[in-house]
Amino acid sequence: MAAISFLTLTTLFALVSSQEMQFHDCYPNYRSDSLYRVNYLDTLLPSLSSNIGDDGFYAASDGLANAIVLCRGDLQLEECRSCVSIIANEIVQLCGNQMRAIRWHMNCTLRYSDEPMLGTMSTIPNTTVWSEFNVTSPDKFKEELGVLMDDLRAEAAYGGSRLKAAAGNRSGPDGQTIYGMSQCTPDLSNRSCDSCLSQAAQLTPAWYPIGARVYTPSCIIRYEISPFYNITRLQEPRDQPRKPSSSGKKKDGNKTRNIIIIAVVSCLVLVVCIGIFARKIIRKQKPKQNPETADDTSSIDSIQYDFEKIRAATNDFSDANKLGQGGFGAVYWGKLVNGEEIAVKRLSRNSSQGDVEFKNEVLLLVKLQHKNLVRLLGFSTQGPERLLAWRNWHEGTTENVIDPVLRATSSSQLDMLRCVHIALLCVQENAADRPTMSSVVLMLNSSSLTLSIPSQPAFYLSNSRTWELRTSSRRRLGQPASNNEVSISEFGPR
Repeated sequence: MAAISFLTLTTLFALVSSQEMQFHDCYPNYRSDSLYRVNYLDTLLPSLSSNIGDDGFYAASDGLANAIVLCRGDLQLEECRSCVSIIANEIVQLCGNQMRAIRWHMNCTLRYSDEPMLGTMSTIPNTTVWSEFNVTSPDKFKEELGVLMDDLRAEAAYGGSRLKAAAGNRSGPDGQTIYGMSQCTPDLSNRSCDSCLSQAAQLTPAWYPIGARVYTPSCIIRYEISPFYNITRLQEPRDQPRKPSSSGKKKDGNKTRNIIIIAVVSCLVLVVCIGIFARKIIRKQKPKQNPETADDTSSIDSIQYDFEKIRAATNDFSDANKLGQGGFGAVYWGKLVNGEEIAVKRLSRNSSQGDVEFKNEVLLLVKLQHKNLVRLLGFSTQGPERLLAWRNWHEGTTENVIDPVLRATSSSQLDMLRCVHIALLCVQENAADRPTMSSVVLMLNSSSLTLSIPSQPAFYLSNSRTWELRTSSRRRLGQPASNNEVSISEFGPR
C-alpha cells in the first residue's frame, strides 16, 4: 500500500510538472514597431534548431539580435532540435516586439537580446517550480541533498568546456534515493558556472518538497526522489561543439571583416614606412657624437673640485692668501687636504661666461701641455663662482721661462722695455698720435732717441685696483674693458 501511495505521488508530480514547465519572461525594453522582429528575429530564430551540435548548445547573432539555446545534457540530438524549434516559434509569438526575452521548457531554454550574452553569467530573471508534497524528514533530507548538489555543482563547473552538466544520486532518509542534475551553458568559465549553480541552489524552497527545479538564464538545477535523467547519454563523448556564428549575413560579415583587416594592415605598413623614413632623416640631421668629445667630457668631470674644498684650502679666499689681481679676477694661494699647494684663480663675477663656455675653456687648458706651462689641476663651479686651480709654481722665478738670450744682460731688459714702449705708441687711441713706419724704424735702430709718453690705447683691459685709484676717470668701475670703436687696419706690402 505504501509503495502504491509513493508511486501515485511521484506520478502526480510528473504530471503537474509536464503541464506547467513552459515559462517565459519578456524584458521591459519594448519596441512599438515590428522592425526588430522582421529584420532580426524572423531570420535568426528559425535557424537555431538546425545548427545545434551534439553538445546541445548553440549561440548565434544577426545584427542587433543575439541568441543562445541550451538543451538538457541527457537529451538526444533530435529531441533537442525538436524542443528548440517549438520554443523558437513560441517566443516570437509571446515576445516578438521585445528586444530581450527568455523561454524555458522542461527540456531546453532559448533566450535572445540586443546585447552580447556569450560568456556572461546571469541568474535574472529566474523561476522555481516544486512538488506539492514535502519530505517526511526535512533535516536529514536537507543534509543529504546539500552534499549531492555540492558534488554535482563541482562536477558540472569543472567537468569540461563542451558540456557543463552532471547528474547523480544519493541515499536519503526513510529509504528514499535523491536524484539530482546541474547544468550550465558551456560558454561560462568554471568560476562563473560554479557561482551560477550556487545562486540557483539558494532559490530552492526552504521546506524541501520531494522535488524542485530552478531555471535561470545561465544554469539549471533539478532534484527529485525518482530517476528522471539518462545517465548513459550524459556519459557519451560529444562531438566538437559548433562555434558561434552569424546567420543570414555571414558572407557579408566576412567580407566586411576582410576589408577592415586589409585596411588596418595597410595603415600599419604605411605608418611603419613613414617612421623608418623619418628616423633616417633625423639620423642624418643629428650630429654624430665625437668619441673624443665624450672622452673629454669624462675627463673634465674627473678634475672637477668641490667648491667647499677650494674655499677651505684658500681660507675662504682671504686677503692673506691672495697672490695677485688681474683683469679677469684674483689669484689665491691654497693648500689641499693632501698637502698639495695650488694657485686658485677666482674669475670675476662680472663675466657673462656661462657653464658651457667655462667648461670649454677648461677643456682647452687641460689639453695644453708644455714644459714651460703650469699644469691645470682642476676647476670648480657653484652659482656665479668660477674657479681654476693650478699647481702652485714655486720652482725658480719667472725669469726662468724667458729666453736666456733675452735675459743675459741688463741692456736686453732695456731693449725689451723700449720695444714695449714703441708698441704702446703704435696703438694709441688717436690715430694722429701714432708714429709712422719710418719713425718706428728710427726708434728701433736708435737707442738715444727719446720716446714720447704714450696715451691711452684704443682697446685695453684694466686692473680693477687701478680703476679704483683713478677716481677722476669718467668710466664706471664696473666697466674694466674699453670699447674698440676703430676700424680694422688693412695691411699692405712695404
